[in-house]
Amino acid sequence: LPSELLDVIIDFVDDSPDILSLVLTCRSFANRLIPSVLEYREITTSIHCEALWRHLVENAFLARNIR
Repeated sequence: LPSELLDVIIDFVDDSPDILSLVLTCRSFANRLIPSVLEYREITTSIHCEALWRHLVENAFLARNIR
């Protein structure tokens, strides 16, 4: 499958156990997912928390690992 299609499929998987199952299915998923699984963070906050959003905008390297 094209890389773009694999990325779309991966984006629909939210649970860590399911992501780890994908990693174990093939090397392609492992290469794409292992860095993001190890550094993955889930944040629950109010949409109105401006300081958090500002911090993430200013630090894009942090924002890429948040769902």
